[in-house]
Amino acid sequence: MASKIIVDQIEKTGGSLTALTLPTGNASAGQVLQNDGSGNLSWAADAGGKILQVVYFPYSTAETSTSATLSDTSLTVDITPVSTSNKVLILLSVPVRSDRNSTYTGTVLAAAKFAITRGGSEIYVNQLHSSGANFTSGTSYIETNLSIAYLDSPSADAATTYTFQISSTQTNMTTTAFIGGLVGNIIAMEIAA
Repeated sequence: MASKIIVDQIEKTGGSLTALTLPTGNASAGQVLQNDGSGNLSWAADAGGKILQVVYFPYSTAETSTSATLSDTSLTVDITPVSTSNKVLILLSVPVRSDRNSTYTGTVLAAAKFAITRGGSEIYVNQLHSSGANFTSGTSYIETNLSIAYLDSPSADAATTYTFQISSTQTNMTTTAFIGGLVGNIIAMEIAA
């Protein structure tokens, strides 16, 4: 036999808290209780902002580029949003290095360009560089753990691919991702609208 308690209000005994008045009807699917601040509870649509799914992909094989044209790396992730109104938060962490070889002359010590693509189209592009005095010979480099957080609005409810790209920004430069076999990763999180 099932037990039940039937009440119109809930109140804490011995306190100064306002009694909570329950709604009179049942909720629809997906609704949550909300309080108007005066103790009146009602059913309302969920406001969103929840993480619906997380997809993670690690990668650790060094990849290089000497070209000024962005090219795909093997760091890629696929996610299928459940609604076209949801957003996708991309979190990316990659150990990178940019080397200038001994034949370069100029003030840029090292430079690299990075991008995130969605379905082959760039949605985020940035550069990393270090400048100094005018060098006529010698090598130099910059090395860091690149971290990117990008909130995308893909307007899609089909499989969506995000890819990390690299390039060098100057001639006689080499950009390396996943240096020394260190692990980089990409995470895609679907956020409810």
